[in-house]
Amino acid sequence: MAVVDCTDIVRTVSRSFGDTAKIFIVDADYLDFINAGQLKIARETECLTTTVTPAATSFPYALPTDFLKVKRVVYGQIPLPYVDIEDLDAKGQSLTDRNTPQFYFFYDEKISLFPLQQTTDSTVVTIAYATIPAEVTSIADPITIPQRYTEDLHNFCLARAHERNENYRAQENVEAKLENSLAKGREDQYEQDDTYPVVRDDPLDNWMW
Repeated sequence: MAVVDCTDIVRTVSRSFGDTAKIFIVDADYLDFINAGQLKIARETECLTTTVTPAATSFPYALPTDFLKVKRVVYGQIPLPYVDIEDLDAKGQSLTDRNTPQFYFFYDEKISLFPLQQTTDSTVVTIAYATIPAEVTSIADPITIPQRYTEDLHNFCLARAHERNENYRAQENVEAKLENSLAKGREDQYEQDDTYPVVRDDPLDNWMW
């Protein structure tokens, strides 16, 4: 499948907008539109993911600069559930107690383990997270979201062009198509099989507070 670059988006949007000479909307505008559109799509669908593998001794671990949302945290071979720091505070838990980690939580732009790992704990912690897309700086750059979202990116940019032209009716129509498509994209992203959901025990119920 051919890689889609910004030139493709600019060509199709300028054609739909009726400004193929790019007199009203210029390349710099399109780059702004594309970067904003990719960020919106990535935030709403979590379509871009990556993994880091710090040692347990690195925790609390600063959130990466491209971080959007944690997808999974695995201590060694053990998946850790998330716990809200307010729940730990409500239970009077000390965040400095050391033992084998059972949960992870966020505080001060960092991912922390609870209980805190032992000072000599070199266990690898695998963090899978959704990322923000790389910024494009030239219309020759490839888009950085998956190609299946190309039409959504086209519609985002087209809506921005109509907004710039103060054609708000056209903007609303295109945005409605975009939101419907993104809703389907979110459904596809999170429901990739047809199995039934399973009700599981709350992991906090098994922790001796």
